[in-house]
Amino acid sequence: MAAQPFGRRVPPVRDDAAASVEVAYSYTVLVSGSFNPPHLGHVRLGQRAAAHLSSRGHAVHAVRFVPVHDNYLANKAALNRRLASEARRDGRPAPPPPPPLLLMPERLQLLRELIAAEQPRSAGGVLLVADSFECSGAQGLLAESPGYWARALPAGYLRTVPSAALIRGVVDDEEEGTLGGRSCDAAAGKPQRHRRVAAVFGVDVFGSMVHWNEVQGIFASADLVIFARPPQPQAAAEARQGGERQQNDEATSPVHFAAAAAAPLGALMNAFARVAVEHTGAPVVLEGGRAEVAVGGEASGGGGEQTLFGHELGEFERAEGGSSCAGHGGGLLSWLPAVGGAQTACSSTSLRAATAHLIAASRHPPFCAAAAAAAAAASVPEEQKRGGQGGENNEAVLGAHGYVQRSAVRALLLRVLSRSAEEQAQAQADVWEAAAGRGELVGHAGEGEVPSAKKQRVRE
Repeated sequence: MAAQPFGRRVPPVRDDAAASVEVAYSYTVLVSGSFNPPHLGHVRLGQRAAAHLSSRGHAVHAVRFVPVHDNYLANKAALNRRLASEARRDGRPAPPPPPPLLLMPERLQLLRELIAAEQPRSAGGVLLVADSFECSGAQGLLAESPGYWARALPAGYLRTVPSAALIRGVVDDEEEGTLGGRSCDAAAGKPQRHRRVAAVFGVDVFGSMVHWNEVQGIFASADLVIFARPPQPQAAAEARQGGERQQNDEATSPVHFAAAAAAPLGALMNAFARVAVEHTGAPVVLEGGRAEVAVGGEASGGGGEQTLFGHELGEFERAEGGSSCAGHGGGLLSWLPAVGGAQTACSSTSLRAATAHLIAASRHPPFCAAAAAAAAAASVPEEQKRGGQGGENNEAVLGAHGYVQRSAVRALLLRVLSRSAEEQAQAQADVWEAAAGRGELVGHAGEGEVPSAKKQRVRE
């Protein structure tokens, strides 16, 4: 099936008393990620996606925040150990130590505390849910990863939940009404709207979606909301100063695809009938080759580049009639700017670094996280380093991330991140060994691959 261009600009769907069920849905927004640890930026991301869908005339039933399975974080820790071992063997500088592993119950508890503070401000009464679906609903979702983890950890790795499988699982879960909520319209005595899932990702994930299998099947009952990443501090500073390279409030960072991706990119875009572009800072560019999926006015660059979409604001529909065109999906792709405000620079890395510095500066045992602070320092923005250990800037970072002073969620974060290196190693070993006991280990992890507290102490 050849991909077709989105050549027709259309007005966005807006809500009114006569909104028909043919164009208006009752959505559940899905926000997944490591959440290691979660922060207010994650919550605001889900709220922003919900607001976007509401502005188009749809109802939003809930936002489900789904942390990744513990197996994924355990694999990342194992990969770090492998890279560190290879660096020592080759006489190269070792990579920074891995971040502390927050277990699923800890990440969920932190999420619940953050959500509890935000729920009263949730527009339209949208339900915010901290969801353990990747663990509680993981039966049948955990899968092998021959394309990534098998190569990264050839001696053995733990099965994880692919993003595509997660979306399918949540769609099925919503169709069964697991959250127990009737349609928002039915509850209000309005005509029943069709249920639908909106999956939220950062723009970096979009590049990998061309490798997903059966994308049209995935997005038959789910839409896609893509957020731009906030600009790096230096780029943002240049933008604010109106430098030669940037005259806007955000840096431009194109999403590049090689010529070989033309066909799979076309297949991905075939899943959608409409594309809503509210952000021009991350245009999608095909380097060589050609794909008939241009959205709006096609733009060509030097060296045979083809800018497919993201360069022109507006809402676009397939020239052949959108969802009515045989062989094409009826989904919506929303291309949105990064979440603004105080949460623009929020990241789990910055949060861990600021927390580690405050813990290291504390005089009260067991807050002895100097090693964690040193590990985090490698990725701390310069302006945060200037705040100094225990400085006001680190306090401001925690506050912007939702961990204000004298709050229960802040106390929990400090307690979790103050674990010693031995306690961290034991937590990783417990996750690995429990997963292996459940039959989730792929391959046979040899010496140096299977984590254990004893082996970790020897290496240190």
